[in-house]
Amino acid sequence: MTRSALRPTRSLALAATGLAVVLGLSACDGGVFGSPVSPSPTEPLVADEGQVGDTAAPNEAVSVPPLHDSVDDWPTARVVVDPGDGADLVAVDVLLAETPERRRHGLMEVPAVPDDVGMLFVYDEDQDGAFWMKGTLTELDIAWIDDTGRIVDVATMQPCTSDPCETWEPSGEYRTALEVRAGWLADNAVEVGDRVMRDRADGS
Repeated sequence: MTRSALRPTRSLALAATGLAVVLGLSACDGGVFGSPVSPSPTEPLVADEGQVGDTAAPNEAVSVPPLHDSVDDWPTARVVVDPGDGADLVAVDVLLAETPERRRHGLMEVPAVPDDVGMLFVYDEDQDGAFWMKGTLTELDIAWIDDTGRIVDVATMQPCTSDPCETWEPSGEYRTALEVRAGWLADNAVEVGDRVMRDRADGS
């Protein structure tokens, strides 16, 4: 089972430019899956970069404020979602959960997640496992993303403090998963089929 926690991020109008950004997405897990991807800056998370579509560049620096001592030293990145239909791109700055230990922890212990901040869980192989919210403190939206950068499913997950905890399972396999505050996906018109891009912030 996977676990996650986050809050919504603000919509940003991002200018289309020649600067390539990488497909990506945030996923939180219970640590039962394989080793995570550790991409270098601007390295695609998908096999075929041609499936990314139009490129875009963030218009401001990535900024993730302190959330909790247990996660504040994690690497960061910016995730950009293209809702399609000519709508503005929307961006969220994320902590990256790229190791089994970090995916197990996720946003546990984090008392609140501000707008424009989230967590991205990254795997090196396709996954099909369910997520849960045991030990998390806030309601979250989750978007599961496949290896082409397409959102395959979304859900709103409720916190759980004791067993048995409800689980949420996507309708298809995913390579990354993005967690944000509950309501963020709807507020930004993000839905199944939309494309996701990522730009590594710290170069690690």
